[in-house]
Amino acid sequence: LKRWIEDGWFFLTAPVERLPSDTVFKPMKQPKGAAFVENIVHEAVTCTEDEDIEVVAARLINRNANHVVVVDGDDKLAGIITSWDLTKSIADGDEGLGDYIVRDVHTASVNEPLETVSKRLAEHNISALPVIDGDRRVLGIVTSEDISKLVGGRALG
Repeated sequence: LKRWIEDGWFFLTAPVERLPSDTVFKPMKQPKGAAFVENIVHEAVTCTEDEDIEVVAARLINRNANHVVVVDGDDKLAGIITSWDLTKSIADGDEGLGDYIVRDVHTASVNEPLETVSKRLAEHNISALPVIDGDRRVLGIVTSEDISKLVGGRALG
């Protein structure tokens, strides 16, 4: 460092802001152990296949979401539709959701490690996984945005 300063490669400057001397600073707390889906799962925006496109689109906008989980009458997973697919269906002038619903849905369970879920999202190039129980009832959703917030230190809660 001394050599860098002498050679003009490194410049010393005054601090932008001095830290108060009457305060004790502690390192940030880091969560211990592996994070699981149950730590960040949140309520999914849902619809049924027979709902009107405009109603589903309004729900998506009001909830500030990018995915709608399609459920049957027993709240069991029937598919998923993204905001992109919904926009395309409206632009095409379609009145039904059926042609735009993804039926082969990758899912997660509440007790899965987030590392596994992150790999699944990347492997299939998708941005969300509905969280289901053993009977395929929808418990919520986990998105790549949720995982990014957790990794960035702003866990949902």
